[in-house]
Parts: sequence; structure tokens; C-alpha cells
Amino acid sequence: MKKIFFLLILFTGITQAKHAYAQSNPSQVFDIPIEKFTREFTVELERKNRMQVTVTSMQVIDYIANIDSILKVFMKELMIIRDSLPLKTASLRLDYNVDDPRITKLRVRKNIPRDNYYAFVNGSASLLKMLQDTVVIHGKIPATWLRRSKKIKAADYGKYYFSVAFYLTDLEDLLEYKDGRLNEKMNIIRQHYKGTWVGSEDDRMQLKAYPEITSNTGKGYILRSIPFQIKKSIEIQNYRDRFIPSISCTPVYFNKGDFIKREYGVSVEAAFSFDNSATSTKPHVNVFAGMYYNVVPLTRSANSLRIYPNFNFAWLVCRSGTLYDEETYRLGLGSFSIGNLTTTIQPAVYFTGFLKHVTPSLRVVQRF
Repeated sequence: MKKIFFLLILFTGITQAKHAYAQSNPSQVFDIPIEKFTREFTVELERKNRMQVTVTSMQVIDYIANIDSILKVFMKELMIIRDSLPLKTASLRLDYNVDDPRITKLRVRKNIPRDNYYAFVNGSASLLKMLQDTVVIHGKIPATWLRRSKKIKAADYGKYYFSVAFYLTDLEDLLEYKDGRLNEKMNIIRQHYKGTWVGSEDDRMQLKAYPEITSNTGKGYILRSIPFQIKKSIEIQNYRDRFIPSISCTPVYFNKGDFIKREYGVSVEAAFSFDNSATSTKPHVNVFAGMYYNVVPLTRSANSLRIYPNFNFAWLVCRSGTLYDEETYRLGLGSFSIGNLTTTIQPAVYFTGFLKHVTPSLRVVQRF
């Protein structure tokens, strides 16, 4: 019995030790919750250096707009330990956590190359550095700052993060960027990210007015690889001598590639109408079921008319009133958008049987 009791105490102690380690694991301080980020921008700097800005919301990019002041503190603290850093030929990854500005934390990871590379110029040899240095400054936006925005709920205060990464030919290059140019780039992102984005030669998107700012998609959106969505929309269309409002729900499967998203789905649409007589205004709900294919670009171009492939075929499955004939079908081809991709205009035709009693229609669709 004593042996069993002793084993229980020993097991409990080990479990508590593991739990304590999990709670105090220092690497968790430097783990960046990438699943929370929604926007990412890259700024091309001199000497093939880059700054990458990643945020959970454009609402809080103001918090890091003065990146110069954050870098100033970082460089000051880095100078304290510079003598312990490895040789300049080693590649460094520095993670600087500022969750609490009063207590900053730094992790240094070094990649010392197994081989040495030399360059000879005028009889002198110099060691070459083959890999870039990386500095990642990240943290959680404090609740005291988030309270400034009425649009952010108190329950969501712990969900806002930022990450600013620098990919540098040499760590000392950061000293050259304390002249305000990084703040200027931040302000450009903040003020002009809704501008026009165009494709670049390396299959990325770039801000047309500021081509040094690039992203994987227009406006910096980070697209998650979730292949299924539920699309909801409201529509208004003409049918014969009426304007018919409707609401739709469309389960969609999609795949992405070449800066476009191809959507495949089925739809259920409820169309609302009223009796058009002096004696009755009885409401009617007619239900259409349909098949759906749509192409959506992953970039948004402001103030420009776009035509995108769109196919939707629907048929009347629940008839109410006499507005629609039995065996009514609708065929839509093409989709027009002006700037905002959530609002589209779709030409369509209604018909019965095999292309009988054809009625042209124009649908305005607002997606959510």
C-alpha cells in the first residue's frame, strides 16, 4: 500500500512539473499566432532588404505607424548584448517581443555556416556572409490602446497582434533606417492600401502608385485555405413588369490560383412578390434552386469596370401565386462589377419549357 501511495505522489509530481513547464515554456513568448493575421504587406528597401508588415486588422496599424520609435528601443537594447552575438558571418534570427512595453524580450537564434566563403580584392581576403539576418518585432496590442476604438469589442481585446519583420543583408543596416523613411512607408500603407493594385513581374501584386509596396493579393489580404463557405446575398431583378427582391443562400466550394478564385456551388433563392390588383396585395414567396459557377479575382481595382465569368442556372421548385409560370427556369451568364467586388450586375433570362416565353432580366446582387 505504501508503494502504491509513493508511486501516486511521484506520478502527480511529474505531471505537475510537465504542466508547469508547459505554462512557463519560454518559446511560447515568441510564437507568432499567424492564424490571427488578416493583412500582410512587404516593403522593398535598399540593398535587397525588405520590411514585412503583418497585422490582424487595419484598424490597429496606427499602433505601429511610428516604427522608428520601436526600432530605437530595440537597437538600444541590442547594443547591451552585442558583445555576445556571434561573428558577422553567422546568420541571425532575432525575435523581439513587446507584448508588454515595460518588459521586452529577445530571443537570438544563430545559424553558423559550416563552410567559409571568401572574396579576394587587390590581394586582401574578406569573409562573405551568405544568408540574410532576420529581425521580427511582434506583440499583442494592449487593451488600453484598443479602448480608443468604439468598433472593437472588449471581448476581442486579446485577439489583436502585429508583426514587423526585417530581412537584411546585414543587421547593421537597421541603423540606416532611423531617418524616418520607415515611418513614411507605414503611412503610405495606412493611407493608400485601398488604392489600385496591379500585377508585378514576380507574380505578386504591387500598389500602383507605390510599386515598392507589394503583397500576395490586392490590399494585403491573407487568404485562408478553407475550401467551403456559405455565401449570402440579397438581389433585386426585373421580371416582366415587376421588380422582384430576393434573398439567397449558396454553399460554395472554391479553389484559388493565378490570382482568381473559382467558386462552385448550389443555391436556394426566395423571391418575394405581391398580387398586383386593386383588391389584393397578398404576398407570395417563390423558391428557386440552382447551380452556380463564378470567378472572383483576388485583387480589387478601384473605379474600374470588370467583367467576370459567371454561370447560374435555377429552376422554380416552390410556386406561389401566378406571377411565375410552372416549369420556370433562369439562366445567367456573366457578371459585371465596378470596383467593389461584393456588388455585381448579372444579366439573365427567364424562360419556360425549352426556351419558351423568354423574358430578359437584369439582376443587382449584393453579397455578404
